[in-house]
Amino acid sequence: MHDETVDRTTNGSGALGELQFAHVRRLDAAARHRLKDKFAGEKVPTLQEAVEECVKQRLTIFFGVKGHPDKASSVLHAMYKKFPVLYNSSIVSSFEPKVIYKMRQTDPGVATALAHRPWRLSRFPDGTPRSACAWGRLWSRALDVLLDWAHHHVLWKLCGVSAVLMHRDYISLDYVQYWAQRGVEVVGWTVNTAVEKDFYQSLLKIGYITDSLLEDCDSVI
Repeated sequence: MHDETVDRTTNGSGALGELQFAHVRRLDAAARHRLKDKFAGEKVPTLQEAVEECVKQRLTIFFGVKGHPDKASSVLHAMYKKFPVLYNSSIVSSFEPKVIYKMRQTDPGVATALAHRPWRLSRFPDGTPRSACAWGRLWSRALDVLLDWAHHHVLWKLCGVSAVLMHRDYISLDYVQYWAQRGVEVVGWTVNTAVEKDFYQSLLKIGYITDSLLEDCDSVI
């Protein structure tokens, strides 16, 4: 699941952390999707079910980990051992450096990536301030500056990442070159229009994450 709640991605509601998997399993994961008529009643898979299908379809997997570094690294390590093909067809990514550090510590053979969006501590993806308090906004902006510096100068090397996942609006040729000089690849997210895709493929010549390879669609983040 991508969000902290099931409201946006299913026909249910409530905080994901407060729901049992049996309840989540009964939800319709296609209910709010643009192709809901074609995939009505789609169920939320277990991690193993999702991995098995991706391996079957020979897809590249980006495991986006939100937190819980100890549990996540343990579960993913077991998954890599069960499906060795993942070592050459997947990457573990997270906005949380401690998740990547723990994953690399648990299994150095796993490719990892740090995800980043400038000003994410102080603002939501749509630009709305996270804090209503002036001091809170000031403090979070200061932390954003520090995090951005650390991401580009310290954390990538400390965590031993192979790539950085950056929001599509902050990537340029200079940015790609900056990381190339450090042996790190850049992947953009989320690239959903033909114009953006052409820019990434023809000019930047880097990989990107998209919600559809066939059509333009709205980006929610």
